[in-house]
Amino acid sequence: MRSFFYFSLYIILFSIASVSAQDTPEIGVLGSFDAGENKINHQEFSPEKPLSMKEIQAQSEPGHTYNENVWQAQAKVLMGSWDLNGDGQEQKVYNRGRTVDIQQGNGGYRSYSITNGSWALLREGVTDTNGEDGLEMVFNIGRSIKIISDRTGQTRSYQIHTGSWALLRGGVRDIDNQPGNEIAFNIGKSIKIIYDHFRDSRSHFISNGSWAILQDFFIETDGEPGAEAVFNLGKQIRVYSGNFKAKRHYSISNGSWALLRGGVVDTDGNPGNELVFNIGSFIRIVNDRQKTTKQYAIGGNYPNWALLRGGVTDTDGKPGHEIAINAGQQIIVICDHDGRTRSYTTARQWSLIDISDDDGKPGSEILYRKSGRSFAISDARRTTYPVK
Repeated sequence: MRSFFYFSLYIILFSIASVSAQDTPEIGVLGSFDAGENKINHQEFSPEKPLSMKEIQAQSEPGHTYNENVWQAQAKVLMGSWDLNGDGQEQKVYNRGRTVDIQQGNGGYRSYSITNGSWALLREGVTDTNGEDGLEMVFNIGRSIKIISDRTGQTRSYQIHTGSWALLRGGVRDIDNQPGNEIAFNIGKSIKIIYDHFRDSRSHFISNGSWAILQDFFIETDGEPGAEAVFNLGKQIRVYSGNFKAKRHYSISNGSWALLRGGVVDTDGNPGNELVFNIGSFIRIVNDRQKTTKQYAIGGNYPNWALLRGGVTDTDGKPGHEIAINAGQQIIVICDHDGRTRSYTTARQWSLIDISDDDGKPGSEILYRKSGRSFAISDARRTTYPVK
C-alpha cells in the first residue's frame, strides 16, 4: 500500500508539472489569404497531454492501428463523424494534437500523423477526392495540404504555395468530369488545383493584376459536361472550360458593374446558365453557349430601377427565366429567349405583394397593390387584371 501511495503521488506531481509547462501553449492557425477571398475556417488547437516515447514512435507512421484500451487513456477532442472507409457507417474522428485518430470497425482506432506544427481541417475538407468508396479528410498544414484516405490507410501531401494562399469559394468540386472532387486554391497571380485521383496538381495563371472569382469558383455556362471557371478581371470576365483547356473573354463595362442577384440562370431555355449583369442603364446577358452577349436598355428613363424581389423567374410559361424590373411607374420584364422587353404600367405609388402562380397556368404572375386594391400581371397573357 505504501509503495502504491508513493507511486500515485509521483503521477500527480508529474501531471501538475506537465500542465504548468503548457500554461502558455502556442496556438496555431494556418492558411493566410489574399484580399477578396474567403478565409479558411480554422480549427485551433493546443498541444495535448504528453505521450510516452513508445506511444510517439508507434504513431509516427500514418495508419497505425492500436487497441481501444490504450487509446481511451489519451487526451482527445471529437472532430465529427463521417463514413471514411466506404462501408456506409459513420466513424468518429478525434483530434489528438499531432495526430488524428479514426474509429475502425473492429473497435480500435487508426492514428494518422498530421504535422508537428499547427494544422486545420480545410473548409469543405471532408469530401470524396479520389472517386473511390469512402470520404477523404483534407488538412491545411501550412504550405501544403495532407489528405487522409482511411479506406486504404494512406496519406498524401501536396504543396500549395510558399506564400499566401486560400481555398477558393466553391473550390471543392468536380472539375474534370472524372470521379472525385478537385480542390482549387488562390495562390496570388494563379490558381492551383489538386487532382487527387490522378495524384497530380496543376497551376493556371490568371492575371498580374487584381482578379476575383465571379460567384462560386465553377458555374455551368456552356451546357457541356463539366462546369466552367469564371473570373472577374475588371472590365471583362474570363471563362475557362474543358478543364482549363479553352478560355473566352467577354467585355462587361468600362464603368462599375455587378452580377445581378440571382444572375446565374438559364434565360434562353437552352442548356447552360447565362450570366446577367447590372451595368447601370442596361442589363447585359452573357450567353457562353453561343459565345454572345445581349444588352437591354433599362435606366435611360428609369435611373433608379431595381430588380423585383424574386424577379428572376419564369413569368411567361416558356423555357428560360425572365427578369422583372421595378422601373418606377412601370414593371419591365426582360424576356431573353425572344430578345424582347415588355412593360406594364402600375401607378405612382404601388407595392409588390408576391411573384407566384395566381391563375393555375404556366408562368408566375406579378402581384402588386395600389390604391387599396390588388392586381396581377399575367406576362404569359400580356395583361393585367384585378385580384379579389
